[in-house]
Amino acid sequence: MRVNLRCNEYDTIELAFNAIPVHTTVLNLSENNLGAYANTELVKAFKTLSSNIHFLYLSNNNLSNKTHAELVEILEAIPENVTCRDLSNNQLFMNRPIALAIQLVAVVSKNAIFLDLSGNYLSHHAGADIAKIFAAIDKSVTSLGLQLNNLGSKNGVELALVLASIPSNVRNIDLGHNELWHQSGEELIEIFRAIPVSVTTLNLSNNYLLLNKTIAKFSEALAALSENVTCLDLSGNNLGGYSGTSIAQVLNAILTGVSSLSLSNNELGSVTDLAKAFVALPVSVNSLNLSKNKFWRTTSTELAKALKAIPKNVKELDLSQNHLNHKSAADLAEIFRAIPPSVTTLKLNDNDLHQLSTKNLLLVLQNIPITVRIIDLKLNDLFLRRTVAEKNALLRALDKNSPVPQASLRLDMRYNGDTDLGRGLLPLLTLCKAKNLTCELSVLILSFFIPKSRASELHLYSLWNKTGAQYSQLAIPNTEASNDSARQHRKRSRNEI
Repeated sequence: MRVNLRCNEYDTIELAFNAIPVHTTVLNLSENNLGAYANTELVKAFKTLSSNIHFLYLSNNNLSNKTHAELVEILEAIPENVTCRDLSNNQLFMNRPIALAIQLVAVVSKNAIFLDLSGNYLSHHAGADIAKIFAAIDKSVTSLGLQLNNLGSKNGVELALVLASIPSNVRNIDLGHNELWHQSGEELIEIFRAIPVSVTTLNLSNNYLLLNKTIAKFSEALAALSENVTCLDLSGNNLGGYSGTSIAQVLNAILTGVSSLSLSNNELGSVTDLAKAFVALPVSVNSLNLSKNKFWRTTSTELAKALKAIPKNVKELDLSQNHLNHKSAADLAEIFRAIPPSVTTLKLNDNDLHQLSTKNLLLVLQNIPITVRIIDLKLNDLFLRRTVAEKNALLRALDKNSPVPQASLRLDMRYNGDTDLGRGLLPLLTLCKAKNLTCELSVLILSFFIPKSRASELHLYSLWNKTGAQYSQLAIPNTEASNDSARQHRKRSRNEI
């Protein structure tokens, strides 16, 4: 749930917090300029937070405007049940003496499991001092967000010291957007080698790691990562600037323990011999993210060939945000037919597929292999400006992936421009008839009539996700308000690409 304190709906923060539904587990207080509020008011309000809240977003709140003593008092008021804490983009470490910075981290990390310190100017401190800050992180923390801290401004020796100081209890580290391209190939090898062996999930996205380095050195650096890393994010590192053969050398260097690999936003659509690269994917990979790669530039024959080269162990394939609407229906049909039979989850969200005519869209959807059991088509505006008959025809085209009643097909159709309550509830009624549904149907129905309530929308989706994890054949309903917010999100997302 997001609370906007700037809307003047509440006289005090405490009153705003008292209005939060008791079932709320995620509370977003980002961009509320909390740093301008009186400390007594903030502390009192935080102490009243429900014991059900586990995730608290405090991003972009100018908390650095507080004195150190005030900031510590605020952070100490956060209840112990809030184990996921996002304090990103608050300039917490800018001009803060090292002793106070260490105390701050010790306070905010206490009892936390997830801690996001992205965008907090860690680079303003010397490497040895950042190492002391990291050493103060509580033993409860298992996930650590460090994006946008300009850690690449440190030399290789300093950065290796910094990463080696991260406590062994931390399993997930996000180092995205840290300008690590500054490091030489040799430095990058030592930096990657210093990452604790306890780390299993590593985000290295948007660091342009290949800049000023040879393919051989970068490959050697990847090989230096711990064999315990199972989830690796290499998004936004300009792999598309190289040939398929060179990319294959990089992929060959990834250790065989990696099961989830993201190659998103790498301009792979510019690579003409991409099949040579995909053949080199580790056989251990079962989840492959190829989103935001501008595959609309790749010929259908080349892309189909590349997809066929994907190892047979890949079960989840993400082709989202590739502007596939620029392809003809025949081209898309050829591409989808090439999806390996091992793939059971296919993500196609935000590909502007609404620009295809109903006839062409039917042709495309009918060529999604029957082996795909989960299809993500959200953010495509599929139902906008289509008749009821056309909308139902599209759903029937997808239903071929569920030839047996109550088969395990799941459709994610959020943000597709459909406000028809009956069609939205049809999958629910199917589950009710089969006596497989236990979620609060009344809440789902009521939420449909409150499209402007973000709290209701979030509760609706939490119920859908909870149900979707247990049951099958779900098509999530939409509201015009949801579609508007989705389109705004899409614009922001594309501006970042």
